[in-house]
Amino acid sequence: MKFVFIVLLMVMPLTAIGQLRLDSDFSSTMRIPGIVNMHTSATHLYVLSEEEGLVVFRTNTDTLQWIFTSEGMTSRGNRMHADVRFAYLFGSGPRLTVLEPTSLLGVYSSTFLPHPPVDVFRTGTSLYVAMAEGGLGRLSLVTPSAFDQAPVMVDTGFDRPNITSLAGMPLQMIALESNSNLLFFDISGEEMTLANTVSLSRDVHRLHVLDHTLYASTSDGQLFEVRSTGQLRPFANVGEPIEKILRWNDLYMVRTEAGQLLGVDIRGNVNYLRTDREAGNFFALVNNRLWISNYSELALNTIDGRPAATPAQRSAAGTFRVGQISDMVIPFPRPVLLPLHTEGARPGEVRFQYRSEVTNAEIRGHGFFWQPQSQHIGINRFVITATNSAGVTDSTSFIIDVRAFNAPPRFNPVRPLSVVVGENFQLPVRAIDPDGPDRELIRYHGVDLPEGASISERTGMFMWTPDRRQVGNHQFQVIATDQFGAASALPINITVRNLSRDDSGESF
Repeated sequence: MKFVFIVLLMVMPLTAIGQLRLDSDFSSTMRIPGIVNMHTSATHLYVLSEEEGLVVFRTNTDTLQWIFTSEGMTSRGNRMHADVRFAYLFGSGPRLTVLEPTSLLGVYSSTFLPHPPVDVFRTGTSLYVAMAEGGLGRLSLVTPSAFDQAPVMVDTGFDRPNITSLAGMPLQMIALESNSNLLFFDISGEEMTLANTVSLSRDVHRLHVLDHTLYASTSDGQLFEVRSTGQLRPFANVGEPIEKILRWNDLYMVRTEAGQLLGVDIRGNVNYLRTDREAGNFFALVNNRLWISNYSELALNTIDGRPAATPAQRSAAGTFRVGQISDMVIPFPRPVLLPLHTEGARPGEVRFQYRSEVTNAEIRGHGFFWQPQSQHIGINRFVITATNSAGVTDSTSFIIDVRAFNAPPRFNPVRPLSVVVGENFQLPVRAIDPDGPDRELIRYHGVDLPEGASISERTGMFMWTPDRRQVGNHQFQVIATDQFGAASALPINITVRNLSRDDSGESF
């Protein structure tokens, strides 16, 4: 039996410390909305997006070269694996798709299996598929039509095998059976034979191969090095089930199934690099350069060695905050332009993104711009997320209510009034904007005002000191205009009286 492990001699504490920090290179940022997974081969980067579909790049030495985008690929699944020639796409259903960059729209072939696939492993022209309770099957990759055939079932030594994970070692494939048995298959050309079965000392969730060493992780996030006897040597504890782990220089990059991005050093110490699960935090290594997704953006990242925040530190009140944005009401088709502010970071160190069912909004530098369209009339919800170069994020949410028309300002009523000659008279005229983002942003103008009277454009305060020549009745209007141009008028009736004479001009 060919069973080779490289055993690393190191101390493996299970403590979590903050030693490292990611720095994002915003100059490398690409916008790909709705990233749900990404994997890389020696020559290609595959990015799966809910909105764009499958985006494929050729990986040059220092750059990524876009090859094509194939829409609608998320309907085939959201899990991917990749090797030097193919990538494999599947989800919770029985469909399995083989991707090849040189094929039409990137699809080499596709088939429906008797049971949903949970993991795959290729050797030569054979693809081995773990189907959980459906066992282990083999499919031919010789031609696209050969792949679309019923799988040949592999003898695992169990009557009803439940294969949950596959891993590849030099000249070996290892399968994890649900009862925590490891099945070792020797590879010889296109042939594969069961060589040995080893029972692990505890239940494990998934297999991983790093530097030709076999690891296993549990459903609660513990990572073990697997020895040939089936004993498990503790390496690290990340607290959540591990979805992906890769070696990057002297660091093990880990993405959990819940979406946290962690770095584990060679001593097993855990560094919490990106803890905002909603950001996605899918990662891939391209020519030993680290690409990480952050919401709808993909950018290069580096490690600068400065302390990273622990989960407790990140959740506690800190200095990095994004400014709050108030809910607003606007008339269609008024555009929205909002400034974006943060505290605790210099402008060049912050990247903004938005999340919404609305797809035509834009982040322009430190501003949010949106031109509503007719289908947006109604309530529209937005989340603005700010990320600094260390990967610390904060967000704010707000609502924009788009109305089909702009309602004019509404006045508080003013009853007919009497004033006395020679007295300084003031009347506060008040209106509100019922559907504007700022209900107080009203401008006032007087029409046919009495001689000597004035009104404040900003506050609406009417001021007048009538003289004896102005005894009698005066009628005029105050016009209120909102910020979108809608206007309404308030008629005002004021009678001027002289207390030393009656209305006929005779003295008392």
